[in-house]
Amino acid sequence: MIMFPPIVRKIGSAIRLISLVGGTALLLATIIFGALVVWDLRDVPDLAYLEHYHHGSPIEIYDRTDKLITVVNPGVQNRIIPLKQVSNQITQAVIAVEDRQFFQHSGVSFLGVSRAMLANIKAGRMVEGGSTITQQLVKNLFHEGEKRTLIRKLSETALAFMIEARYSKWQILQTYLNEIYFGNGAWGVEQAANTYFNKHASAITLPEAAFIAGLIRSPSYLGNQKNRVEAMQRQRQVLGIMAENGYITSQQHDYYAAMPLRFARKGTVQGTVPFEKFPYFVSYVLELVKSLMPDEGDNTRIGRGVRVYTTLDQDAQKIAESSIKKGIVRAPHGIDEGAIVACSVSDGSVRALVGGAGDYWKNQWNCATNPHTAGSSFKPFVYLAAFTGGALDAESFLDDTRLEVPQIGGRPYVPKNYDGRFLGKITVRQALTQSRNVCAVKVARQIGMQPIIVTAQEAGIRSPLDANLSLALGSAAVTPLEMAGAYGTLARGGVAVTPWIVRKITSLDGVPKHSYEPNLHRVFDPACVLELNSILEDVVKKGTGVAAKLKDRTVAGKTGTSDNSTDLWFVGFTSDMVTAVWAGNRDHSQAIGKKVTGGTVAAVIFRDFNQGYYKVHKTPNLELLAKTGGVKLKPEEERLKDEQAAAKRIIPATGPRRPIPSPEVDPPDTSELTIQTPVEDTRTETTTPPDTSAPPNAPAVPPLQNIPPASAPVYTPPPSVTPSSPTPTPAPTPTPTPAPIPENTERAPIPSVQETDGKGGLKAQTG
Repeated sequence: MIMFPPIVRKIGSAIRLISLVGGTALLLATIIFGALVVWDLRDVPDLAYLEHYHHGSPIEIYDRTDKLITVVNPGVQNRIIPLKQVSNQITQAVIAVEDRQFFQHSGVSFLGVSRAMLANIKAGRMVEGGSTITQQLVKNLFHEGEKRTLIRKLSETALAFMIEARYSKWQILQTYLNEIYFGNGAWGVEQAANTYFNKHASAITLPEAAFIAGLIRSPSYLGNQKNRVEAMQRQRQVLGIMAENGYITSQQHDYYAAMPLRFARKGTVQGTVPFEKFPYFVSYVLELVKSLMPDEGDNTRIGRGVRVYTTLDQDAQKIAESSIKKGIVRAPHGIDEGAIVACSVSDGSVRALVGGAGDYWKNQWNCATNPHTAGSSFKPFVYLAAFTGGALDAESFLDDTRLEVPQIGGRPYVPKNYDGRFLGKITVRQALTQSRNVCAVKVARQIGMQPIIVTAQEAGIRSPLDANLSLALGSAAVTPLEMAGAYGTLARGGVAVTPWIVRKITSLDGVPKHSYEPNLHRVFDPACVLELNSILEDVVKKGTGVAAKLKDRTVAGKTGTSDNSTDLWFVGFTSDMVTAVWAGNRDHSQAIGKKVTGGTVAAVIFRDFNQGYYKVHKTPNLELLAKTGGVKLKPEEERLKDEQAAAKRIIPATGPRRPIPSPEVDPPDTSELTIQTPVEDTRTETTTPPDTSAPPNAPAVPPLQNIPPASAPVYTPPPSVTPSSPTPTPAPTPTPTPAPIPENTERAPIPSVQETDGKGGLKAQTG
């Protein structure tokens, strides 16, 4: 018997102890982990749900008094189609880019996970995902909007194995292609084909299929027409992946990569039922719901139905829609669009939001939530920055005289007033009341651009602001929703809150999913804001905004006009309502007519809306709130307010107050920000197509058998279904002769197809 030294025996004992403890810990961890996965699977519906699945769950939208506004069903007529009505090109492209091992794995591709991990490490960022098509389907159907945890990923893996054991590959692929989101409100390949190319999915060509497949990674972003360049780059990546994996030859890749695509005009998706009531507001609420639901991502739908409780005042919304339509009808030629956002002063809740003067479904562009050049409506933040910094007060003097700012390597910057005249020495009050451009630029030079940017951002502007002198004249593009929020900060005496619409979201049976409480917080000294507001009152009483004056209550606000009168603004507030009005056009063409300004167009719309609103809401006429805007602040905010007031030093006026000259029309800014829109490529392809024969190493793809015609019944939860007895697999049919490559691409044979239920769902198989 071999005797080991004591030290060796001790080491051996330690190793055995460590192994025992480690093994026990591993076993316990496995048991606990498995139990957690099983527990996570407890609420998953029976897999028979897939056999009756129909996309489209009701979204009920309510107003501020919990009255139903409308019910939106994201499902569409004739959207669910059988796989035989999907072109081979789409099937090839989707499999190539999303799950090239689809026909080899059993629900999870460990090779795909490893490949994605290496690609992401090599790129230093997330460039490829490792989820299989089956896993994506599980996530979309069973775990949408839920937090992405390790337990959740493991339960999805278990479900993927269960689905693969029960259904054929083609059944899974058919449900996936009918379920996945492709952006622009298009769910499923049939709707995507119609939305982007005005075709049925069966008629999609290979380059079009590569475009559609490329959208799956980020449909909301790549599907946006403004991001068409990035979407086309993604399309070429998909073509490259197809060439690398043998679906097309390198010659075919080069041919298709150079082929321009003809996109459909943007409009209502065929088969949808447009919501007629408050379409601009409702469409924005749907966007908010997607962003508010946790970890929604781009591929998820809303679920099996939710109730969305908003802050909308239906009377105010109707009046806003009417005011915009009337205002644009009587506006000068070239002004064909408008927007209104109205928010409560007390808490920042949005009471009305209208994003256009015409039919929303013709262009689906919301002017209330998209940016426009601010013009002089931005100037209050320039002067507020000067007030809060102690550089000026309302009665300080400014020189309204010619200004020439040298520019490095170019001509000097020479701002001009709208009327081309200079008034000499005038007060700050006069300069803002009459919207003198040169004075605003001089103030910006005096205090610097950074305090102005910080002031605007603290007030509520979230759009990018460049540190250029032209910013003092409103060269930045901002949204009416932002401007309503920023002026709301002024109306509350320096208390900021982000405009908000969604109060809470629940399931259809009342289970809470999201709730919101506004966060009101002081950002400015109320004394400085009071001083600014007194000038904004003068703008309406005797300045550029006289058209916004109301007979029965005080109004403060500011007009704005961009170069060539392409953007016209009036943003103002009463004691209880702040309203931002924009008017203009989408192509930034010059308006035709004399004195086309924010004061002659947008201010009139503001007045009409508020007159109508106060006929319905007979609130008392109160003075504009000077200090806290009637907002109850937290004790620490009150202390901060007192400290700011104590530290505040306002430079007194340097001379006697001068009379204000007669008001002029509202001046524009001296810089225009052009917002370009994508132009579709309408060139005709004249290149000779390459060889039409399929590559010799193309991946094997089985022929597709006939599947019964599709229908789309409304989903009702089915009882638990026992898988049916085995169904004989039909013999493969010969692959048809392919069409010429510009219209179609030959696909090599794949395994035969199991039956589907003809409704976009799956029919269970055994074995």
